[in-house]
Amino acid sequence: MKEVLQLEFQLFLLALGRLTRFPIPSELPSSDDLDIRALRYYSLVGALVGLWGACALWGAALFLPQFPALLISLIATLMITAAFHELGLAEVSEALGRGRSKPDVLDALQKPPGLFGALVLGMVLMLKLSLLASLPVADAGLALIVGLTLGQMASVHVVGTTPQARRIGMPAAVPSVTPDGYRIALAVGVLALSLIVIRWGAMAALFGFLGSVGLAQGFRKAFIAKLRGYTGACLGGVQQFAELGFYLGLLVWL
Repeated sequence: MKEVLQLEFQLFLLALGRLTRFPIPSELPSSDDLDIRALRYYSLVGALVGLWGACALWGAALFLPQFPALLISLIATLMITAAFHELGLAEVSEALGRGRSKPDVLDALQKPPGLFGALVLGMVLMLKLSLLASLPVADAGLALIVGLTLGQMASVHVVGTTPQARRIGMPAAVPSVTPDGYRIALAVGVLALSLIVIRWGAMAALFGFLGSVGLAQGFRKAFIAKLRGYTGACLGGVQQFAELGFYLGLLVWL
């Protein structure tokens, strides 16, 4: 049992190190197999990043109006994740907008994002801030936690259901999230949604879930149409749109 718990904690730390800049032991072992198994904790790491942002929001709101407090919360989450997913969204948006064929899109993904990618990212961030500003501060923090959890669950779903894109030939059939890992990530997402049920009821959770799935799947279809698979940047875009979709769905109901 002790060895099992140690392994699970190691997998959690690997997930934490992949998605954030929280300090983890430098001697932590890593391999392709461990990285795949660590995907089970991506939703949990998303919840922790959401809690980090919510605490920054609640703390700043003690001294500042809500919108500046939200900006501080955004800065806090960007700093702890090094804007990992935001950069992915900008890169893949630029590549999809610039490239007409699969090789064009893959080539564009090797270059820094340009104006179009920056505009897409800017609009997504502004939408998220404006939606969260429509809620009371305490509720905005709760929505942030759930939104970031569902965003990571969406990226796990893409890894588990979509092949990786490659330049030549068929999409690469690479190992994806394990069945147990998918169930664990999904369970964390369901637990996060239960917070919405407790606060606003089942319909609010349903609308938030449908909004998250709808935007994430729409974006997934957009890059699959050109790439016939996903890249790391695509996962960042999926996370961002799933999070945004949750806020949109929640606010539509409320």
